[in-house]
Amino acid sequence: MNSVKTKYIDLISGREELENLLNSNYDFNRNVLISIINPYNKYENVKKQIFCLEDFLISDKEELLFPVYAGNGKFKKRLFTKKNINQVKKYLQGMRRYLQKAIDTNVLFDMNAVPLKQKYKKRFFDVLSVFFWDVTEDLEFYKPISKKETKEIAKFIHKHKNSKKYIIHCSAGISRSAGVGMAIHCCLDFDGDISKFKKEICDIYNHERYKPNEYVFEKICRAYREIFS
Repeated sequence: MNSVKTKYIDLISGREELENLLNSNYDFNRNVLISIINPYNKYENVKKQIFCLEDFLISDKEELLFPVYAGNGKFKKRLFTKKNINQVKKYLQGMRRYLQKAIDTNVLFDMNAVPLKQKYKKRFFDVLSVFFWDVTEDLEFYKPISKKETKEIAKFIHKHKNSKKYIIHCSAGISRSAGVGMAIHCCLDFDGDISKFKKEICDIYNHERYKPNEYVFEKICRAYREIFS
């Protein structure tokens, strides 16, 4: 498993990796878990996006600011226009194919939108489940981490600052969980003061696997300072 291990963190992983490990004899009682879940089934979002593009094609609108997949679980804004209608149709066709493949292979179930089973949670010393997408701004179908969730994570970090080591998971174990991992180090070493945190020498930031969501990182650190400084 290609993962980082630091003085505060034992594992940053994807959901499937973690479940495979949970089915082993690994002892999780010395760990606390931050479990990052998609707010709802990603295929429902795909359906909404398809309907939105279909509506745009028959509407009087000349432009549509639309969230598109950018890889590694991330999304970005893209401007579709009627002047480039073939691009819109091409993207719509790709989304239809993606959804049809999911239907044909019966994979419409999104495990990343379902919290861990209770039997797995019981293996940890403590568990926090939070629900947000891997975005840095409101992209209509995808909402970024909220203030409520940043406060929950900040309080959980503080609660266990002198006890157990953290395990963090998201869907792929690349962006959201890595952002939370960096925040743990900034909060515990610098009381959430981003100006003192040197991400360039952080093991998570420099690890070949991770592309930390820095919006998540910054929001958690700011919440930690607001609550505990």
